Parts: sequence; structure tokens; C-alpha cells
Amino acid sequence: MKTKQKLLPCLALCMALLVLVLAACNSNSPSSANNLASSVDSALTAEASESKILIAYFTAAENSGEGVDAVTTASYSMVNGKAVGRLRAIADLIAENIGGELFSLQTSVVYPTDGGELIDYAAQEQSEDEWLGIALFLLVVLHHVLNRKWSGNLLNGRYRPMRIAQTVLVALVLCAMLGSMASGIVLSRHALAFLPVRGGASWARTVHMLCGYWGFLLMGLHLGLHWGMIAGMISRHIKTSPLFARVSRIAGIAAAVYGTYALFKRGLPDYLFLRNHFAFFDFSEPLVLLLLDYLAIMGAFVWVGHYLVILLNRLKGQI
Repeated sequence: MKTKQKLLPCLALCMALLVLVLAACNSNSPSSANNLASSVDSALTAEASESKILIAYFTAAENSGEGVDAVTTASYSMVNGKAVGRLRAIADLIAENIGGELFSLQTSVVYPTDGGELIDYAAQEQSEDEWLGIALFLLVVLHHVLNRKWSGNLLNGRYRPMRIAQTVLVALVLCAMLGSMASGIVLSRHALAFLPVRGGASWARTVHMLCGYWGFLLMGLHLGLHWGMIAGMISRHIKTSPLFARVSRIAGIAAAVYGTYALFKRGLPDYLFLRNHFAFFDFSEPLVLLLLDYLAIMGAFVWVGHYLVILLNRLKGQI
């Protein structure tokens, strides 16, 4: 029991860190080529006139709070005596030819205009993410060290439904964590830059996102399998009434329902099954709302894991 009590802070930190980690044609005849080009231009013009076009672009010139020197900065051009971002100039050309409404993408923070400062800023952001990932992995390692007796008895005893489910789940969580760490090593440019690992960033990003999201949900199920033990430990230290128990069940159901809604609202199924290879976040949204949604998603899987234990224990009595 003392070992289990030691595990709870470790598991809670894992959850916090997990909550605090988410795409020509050719012709031999010159006259045929001209006719083809003319046809394409006509088709584009007709399509543009019949549809609404939004031209979204991002340029540093419109995301900086300081003045810029268009002569010495490669990202800017002088247009009619005004410093304009290169991509804004291209967007203007597109709008002049096919029409459409321009939309400037804005960052949630003002980035430095100096090239060296901008590189340092990006390096700091990446470095923080890498160290956070390393801390999470070390907590997982500590969790397994504290559970070494459980791991040492894997080949002993009889496997009933509950033990099978628990063992399979632990193996899946471990695979997700190892996948996250291995892909993180490939992607690392700061904390683990001393390692002789080069290339493979493309597949590593996909693996990192896949393992990260699956690991997040599997950890919720894992926590749910032990929720009865956690609730029991809490009840021994805090006196609870039958009313509190009923309210807790209702709150758990509400969290599970909203968590299921948030799962689809945040597009997690697209990330889990690689229908989308890039995680998108609304940086204009308050961070607390994002964290609450992910906590609700975690809560939904904790709820599923908890009632899965009840079901498996009933099956145990029938075997």
C-alpha cells in the first residue's frame, strides 16, 4: 500500500504534463500549348467570378511591433515607398489577377524582427518542449521502477480478464511512451542535440503526434483502472457522506459526456487515425479553456476505465 501511495503523486504529475504536450501538362506543339494556357486562364477567371475566394497569407511585416529595414531584411520588399512583406506582395498579385479577399494571419505574440533574436526565441520555445518531454519520460520510468514487483510477476500466476486488460493496457502505454521518446530524440535540436542522430524528421513528426495522442488517452484508461483504489484512499482520509457519493457519480457522468463531446470538438479522432498529420490550435482562445477540454477528455477515459474494471470483475466471478 505504501508503494501505491508513492505512485499517486508520480501519476498525477504524468497527467499534468500530459495535459501540460497535440499537406502539368505538356505538349509538343507551341500552338497547342497556347490554346491550353488560354483555356486554363478562361476557366480560372470564370471560376473566380462565380465563387468567393479568400487569400490567406502570413508575413513578418504585419506581425511585428517595431519598424523594419526593408533594405537589409530579406523578408520585406519596398512597394510604392512602403515596406511590405514578400508574401503580402505575392498575395496582392494573386488578388489583382483572380480577385478575392485578403486575410492576414496574426500571431498571438509579437515576435522579434531581428533575425538572430527570432532564432533565439524559436530555440527557447523548442527547448522548453523538449525538456518537458524528457521530464515526462523520466516520470514514466520512475513509475515503472516503483512497480518493479508487478513487472517481475508478469510470468507468474493465472491471467483472468482483469489482469489481461491491465497488462495489455500497460504494454500499450509503454509503447506509446517509447515511441514518443524515440521520435522526440530524432526531432530534438537542443536538449539532445549532442546525440549523433540526423534525418528522419518527417516520419518522426508523424510518430510523435500519433504516440502523444494515443498515450494521452491510454493514460486516462490506465488511471481509470486504478480509480477505485484512489477513491478508497481518499475516503480513508476524508469523511464522505452518501450524498457526496451520489453527487460525485453525477459529476463523473457529466464530465464523461462533455469529454466525449470535446474529443470530437478538438478533432482528436483525426489525429489518432492520421486523417490529419498536423495539430491545429486556436491561439486566440484562452489557454484555460483548452486545458479544461483536455481534462474533460481525460476524465471521459478515466470514467470508461473505471466501469471497465467493474465489468471485468463481474466476468471474473463467472469464470
